[in-house]
Amino acid sequence: PDRYERPGHVLDFHYASADFRGKEDRSRLEVYWGVPVLDMVADATETDVFERGISLFDSTWTPIYRKVTPMTFQIDKSEIEVGTLAIDELALQIQPGRYYLGVQINHPISNRQGGYTQEIVVEDYTHPGLGLSDIELAGQVEADSSVTLKGGHKVISMPSRSYKIGQPVVIYYEVYGLLPDAFGQTRYQVDYRITPHKGKLSGVQVLHALGRLLGIEEKSVVTISYEHTGSLPDEYNYIQVDPGDSKPGRYEITVIVTDQNTEQVIEKSVMLLIDK
Repeated sequence: PDRYERPGHVLDFHYASADFRGKEDRSRLEVYWGVPVLDMVADATETDVFERGISLFDSTWTPIYRKVTPMTFQIDKSEIEVGTLAIDELALQIQPGRYYLGVQINHPISNRQGGYTQEIVVEDYTHPGLGLSDIELAGQVEADSSVTLKGGHKVISMPSRSYKIGQPVVIYYEVYGLLPDAFGQTRYQVDYRITPHKGKLSGVQVLHALGRLLGIEEKSVVTISYEHTGSLPDEYNYIQVDPGDSKPGRYEITVIVTDQNTEQVIEKSVMLLIDK
């Protein structure tokens, strides 16, 4: 049995998840935590320690994974701004299917705790043909030779799914099952469609991306198109976008991948906020 004590104050934090193709017949579920540092500074020392917890249950509420781990980070009060997050993540290799996910953050120094539960569906990436992972919202993506996953890219997740005005929006995703032509070359097109649900787009520019830019169409919906060629069936892609003079609001980014050798098309979307 577990014992739960109601904390004196609730600790609010951000979390998100994304799934990718895993090892053998499994999928890789990544869970991201983001703790607002500014909220904790008054209670914290120069080195602060949280406890990051996760529980995963299958569709019948049978426990699959449960663990609480210390989450330590250094505090430099002179550099902390509103919205600064202490970020951590965990990756699990699990069978595709429907799960119940529980996440929590404990702050022992202030006796503050917070937690959330969510039903999630982890996709099966073992099927033949074109596949597309979830879209991970990120603060930064860079090449790192020490990283073995994600095509050698170090991805700093953005679990708040929120960007400040003027802050670049970065997304990471993976493409699976591209078929080569008779010369062993893969050819595919990626269209990034940015749709405002509350807000207005203006002056959107690409800061960095993989592939050859085909064009940017900016109307009420912005579409950015890239062409890619290669020799491998799987690709690890990202794009960094400057939202320009876009207004604060809620936006949807849709990634549409077209395999030009097979004419297969697949797409996925993610929601984000642009805020002051």
